[in-house]
Amino acid sequence: NTRCGEVMRVLPRMNEDINEEWISDKTRYSYDGLKRQRLTKPMMKDESGNLTPCTWEEALVEVAQKMTHLSGNEIAAVAGGFADA
Repeated sequence: NTRCGEVMRVLPRMNEDINEEWISDKTRYSYDGLKRQRLTKPMMKDESGNLTPCTWEEALVEVAQKMTHLSGNEIAAVAGGFADA
């Protein structure tokens, strides 16, 4: 459910095969990432593997370079205002 564009809770779906409402723990608490743990700027891994802030241009160039070696069936994305990884 949402209020004023903010996700307040995640509701389970009905599963008639088991006659219950079902939701995993990961899903139940996933909305937390939309409010408290959301990345607000691009980041890239440095030489030691730590995430460091970068510009959008640097991030997009890096992604473009890595994607040139992939075929279409190796690429997927989730994007949107409430998308969470």
